[in-house]
This record gives sequence, structure tokens and C-alpha cells, in this order.
Amino acid sequence: LMFLQLGQQLKELTRDKIGILKINIEDIIVVHMDKEQYKSKFIFKNSEYFHQLIDQDNDITNNLAIEVYKPYDKKNLFLSPELYHNNNIPFYISTKSSYYSLSLLICYCLQPYDDVTKIYNMDFIKTHIESIKETKLYWAILRCLEEDPNNRYYLYI
Repeated sequence: LMFLQLGQQLKELTRDKIGILKINIEDIIVVHMDKEQYKSKFIFKNSEYFHQLIDQDNDITNNLAIEVYKPYDKKNLFLSPELYHNNNIPFYISTKSSYYSLSLLICYCLQPYDDVTKIYNMDFIKTHIESIKETKLYWAILRCLEEDPNNRYYLYI
């Protein structure tokens, strides 16, 4: 449910030409609509990382990108590889960076981890989420964790 609701919010923000630089677990609130039926809503609460998308003439899909123009915390457990490995400012990242962050957050919720360096190893990720192997969520997470942002998709089928 969390993956679906937050992913849908990311897609809607992109349609409105807004991107999210990174996701922190503290920046998500859960609203319990009906405790007896376990109905909840997951909502991004911190707009500090929301950025107006910039029209680019480079290889980023749809020519929309997020400009990273100030330093950010690289100890965040949910950074996309393009954020984690970049040492230059300013630079541009794909809007699909947030899909990677969302998927890392879901992996963390399934089983917490504390070593940032391991999360960029696909073998570690597959082992880490083995408890949901062969489910729709498993395949959706793997699609969002593609190394190349051009091959990264938020798709839950």
C-alpha cells in the first residue's frame, strides 16, 4: 500500500513538473483512516526536497530534470546512485531518482539495514527482499532499482 500510494504521488508531482530530490523515512506520515479495516494513507509531508523540474536538452527522459544546487546528506539510506556517487554541484538528475529512493525505503521497511554502501549492490538487494520474492511488489521494486535512470520505471502490475 505504501509503495502504491507514494509512487502515485511521485507520478502526480512529475505531471505537475515537481520532483523530489530524496526521500527520508521521517518525511512520510501515516494517516489511519479505519483501524479496524487497516486502511491507511501514506503522504509525503516535507516539501523541502520538492523542486521545480527544469526542461533539459540532454539524455534525461522527457527532458525534465531536477537541478541539485546545494549540498545534501550522503548518509541518507535512501539515495539513488546518481545522488550518492556525485561529488559536483550543480548537477542534474532524472525525476526517476525518486523511484529508486522509494524502493530503497520499501526494502528498509521490509528489513532494516544500516550500511549505505551495500544498497547499491543488486545481489544484496535481491537477498534482502527475498521474503517477497516472485510477488508484484518484488518485481516493481526491482524495476525501480535499475542502475541506469533511463531503464528505471515505476510500474506495479
